[in-house]
Amino acid sequence: MTTTSISPRIAREDYAAFKTLLPDDPDLPGTFEDWQSSNLRDDAKRVKSGHRIQGVAVGPAEFAEYCRACGRPPSGAMLLAFAVAKAARS
Repeated sequence: MTTTSISPRIAREDYAAFKTLLPDDPDLPGTFEDWQSSNLRDDAKRVKSGHRIQGVAVGPAEFAEYCRACGRPPSGAMLLAFAVAKAARS
């Protein structure tokens, strides 16, 4: 049985807004290109270990609202938690 791994997807045009929300998060490098490369490398490792990747588009406003509703500050962990919750609703 294949395991599905959720992978947040941020649009290039939204990256600056995410950098504002997560200014010091080590999971969000300085540029969109660096983030995308890192994300794709992580996805490839999971695929190689037998996972199926489900990309989930995440917008900055919906992510910020999710964090507010949870009472938690934005973080890389919350970004993944939101993507998982959004995938579960689909």
